Amino acid sequence: MKNFYFLAIITVFCLINSVCAEDIEDFYIIHVAGPSGESRLEKRQEGLNFNIESAISQIHNLIVEEAGKFRKRSIEEDKINYARESDYVYQIAELNNRAFLYSYLSVPLLKEVDKLPNIEYIEKDYVFEEEATETKYIASHIKQETGWKSIEARGKAKLYLSSISQGPYNSELAKSYDDTYYAPETAGKDVAVFIIDGGFNFNHPNFANRDERTIRCMVSIKGNKYYKLFEDKCMESSNSRHGTMVATLIGGAINGVAPKASIYGMELDKLSSSRIAAALDYIKRFINVKNSDMNAIQQFFKEFNNNGYVIVASSGDKSKNVKSSSEIHLPSAFDYCIGVMATKSQEVKDINGKIEALDIANYGAEIYAPGDVQVRTRNEKDEAVVSSGTGSSYSAALVSGVVALIMSESSTVYNYKNNA
Repeated sequence: MKNFYFLAIITVFCLINSVCAEDIEDFYIIHVAGPSGESRLEKRQEGLNFNIESAISQIHNLIVEEAGKFRKRSIEEDKINYARESDYVYQIAELNNRAFLYSYLSVPLLKEVDKLPNIEYIEKDYVFEEEATETKYIASHIKQETGWKSIEARGKAKLYLSSISQGPYNSELAKSYDDTYYAPETAGKDVAVFIIDGGFNFNHPNFANRDERTIRCMVSIKGNKYYKLFEDKCMESSNSRHGTMVATLIGGAINGVAPKASIYGMELDKLSSSRIAAALDYIKRFINVKNSDMNAIQQFFKEFNNNGYVIVASSGDKSKNVKSSSEIHLPSAFDYCIGVMATKSQEVKDINGKIEALDIANYGAEIYAPGDVQVRTRNEKDEAVVSSGTGSSYSAALVSGVVALIMSESSTVYNYKNNA
């Protein structure tokens, strides 16, 4: 396969509105540390593998022993010895000489597991809430102002598209609103966008230009385990409509911002931190990112950021401060992540002389973008439908598309190469 500039954007469309909860019986992500002071990669990996198997074995046996208190038969037959064969605890991801295990723990077990050797940190597996659906230009002027090499103009575009490609509109200064969407002709070419959401249907004219890019469902994550996909449709989740809309906004040829960007859909059966960590681990392996007491997702965000990748996340729609000390919005509040909030964009009057946040929009994130959208998609029966939506997840999709445009047009600046 040819070498090309592979500029990845990882877009996460989910949120959580509470942290630092009290210890409760629930699912947890358990951070296991590898050996310290070992410089040789092979030996370091051997040590990490040993620590993983040891932790799985010990946690499994603690769970079996606790369950045995409530039954009469022997529990010895249920115990395991240094093997990754447990049905109660298993590995979901690995990064930087650390592994992440997943298990359901009672409060007493939580305290016992925390005492085990090589256990650095235990975090609750938070379940994320789903977010809320004639030429008028002179090309030489636009190229001079933007520095673009060439221009692609799409007339009679939806307001959410036309408004992000122009300066502020003021009816007192302009006779009429220009509904054209302007973008560089590179249009996201050679940029890969990974979308973590509930499901996708790419069987639509918005994704017909397969000769210019790759578009497919890449992986389905169920119960934190990978299932590789090479399909146009992965729609087992009840929220697959949302993922399809997000993908269309980012890279749809008709309704999207960056119609030449490659799109990789990552279907999650449930929006939880463990499943997102598993998805990020899969992306890490795909793009060859090199292998603390920090949230597992933020560790991945930091590694991707250090390797030139951009993380975009919606910031929620509950009219709250996303970085409040008492209630924080994740993952948009993490470092190494661009949080996006939503603005009104249903009618031209919404942007006439002003830009206003949606009434439901959270505040305090890095950037605002239109939050009222309408796209053409297909449902799980492949029936053509027009889908409308409102909220910051759609705003984040538009920002992801803009990032793809910038990366594609400036490939000498953003030049992370992928040789896979």
